[in-house]
Amino acid sequence: MSSCNKDIPEFGEEQLVVEGYIDHNGFPVVMVTTTVLVNSSGESLDSLSRHLLRWARVAVSDGEKEVVLTGMADKKYVPPYIYTTSRLKGASGKTYTLTVDYGDCHATAVTTIPQCPKVDSVRVSPAVQDSLCSVVLSFSQEGNKRAYYKAFVRRGRYDKQWLPSPLATVNGELIDGASHLVINRPDLITDTNHYSPYFSYSDTISIKFAQIDERAYRFWSDFDNHVNFSHNMLFPSFNNLRGNIDGGMGCWYGCGAVYGSFILANYRPRQ
Repeated sequence: MSSCNKDIPEFGEEQLVVEGYIDHNGFPVVMVTTTVLVNSSGESLDSLSRHLLRWARVAVSDGEKEVVLTGMADKKYVPPYIYTTSRLKGASGKTYTLTVDYGDCHATAVTTIPQCPKVDSVRVSPAVQDSLCSVVLSFSQEGNKRAYYKAFVRRGRYDKQWLPSPLATVNGELIDGASHLVINRPDLITDTNHYSPYFSYSDTISIKFAQIDERAYRFWSDFDNHVNFSHNMLFPSFNNLRGNIDGGMGCWYGCGAVYGSFILANYRPRQ
């Protein structure tokens, strides 16, 4: 697939790809695209816009009412188009069914929003370079050991999209009581410099730490493995991410989430 031979056969059919979430006390956000087929010609970034579905019918039901989400362009997301609504707010313990219809394609998924986790502290410490720092979140697990957690990061004051913090996917069965989680900087495709897991003291960041269900945990755990192994020629990752979309690919997940914003310059040690 990565050789110099340009005679790569096209295979498979385009499928719906759905990524969506609903937070406790938050509104649903859903992005709908199609898969990109492997072919000999390749596609430019501009041509990939045709895989962005702007006219899908996207709806969320809480078991009592169904709300059709509104599609809107938003360049602060990647891809730059989302479906959302302010007429349905998530609540821990409730179940939400997502349906997506586009032409002959129909996809559904179900998720439940878990309880919000307990965060004990967030510590900012100097890293190997004076201008960089590491961020460590401490949390306590109470009662349910079949709990799963994921950390997301939003950089800057005006970013909207929560990006997954690499290697910040936690299986609660493997911890006991209090635990510490390193919040790594998301690996952005727009970053031009060599990737570093550390943040800069000049950064302003927001952290979303969420309890998620088991299927969302599998999806984000697979995502972490794919990112890690995709750079390794000896142990590449070929498998699709294990999602929960019936009739497509991707994941629809509920987040029992807590949030915090940090101006990292305020934590820089005085010289």
